[in-house]
Amino acid sequence: MNWEKIMEQNPIAIEKVRRDYVLNNMVIRDDIFGILEKHCTVVYYPIENEINCGFHTKRFVKDRLGDFVYINTAKPVAEQVFAAAHELGHVWGAASNPVQ
Repeated sequence: MNWEKIMEQNPIAIEKVRRDYVLNNMVIRDDIFGILEKHCTVVYYPIENEINCGFHTKRFVKDRLGDFVYINTAKPVAEQVFAAAHELGHVWGAASNPVQ
């Protein structure tokens, strides 16, 4: 894996997200849930004693396969934000690779 190439692309990817989603905040973190909700169904659930901060799955709704992301709202907000961004990566990756 070429880490230098990946790090070189980060600012470009961040600027594309800001431009495509007309973010109100300079920090994408503040808008991550809105971005996630545009790409999948998001279920917010509070379970205190669960290790997971969130997860992604695919489920059929009627005859169509859709992406679902679950975010554990019992976790600190920073962990919810990280989980949302992480799961968005799975959703975007799943869009280019429907068989997982």
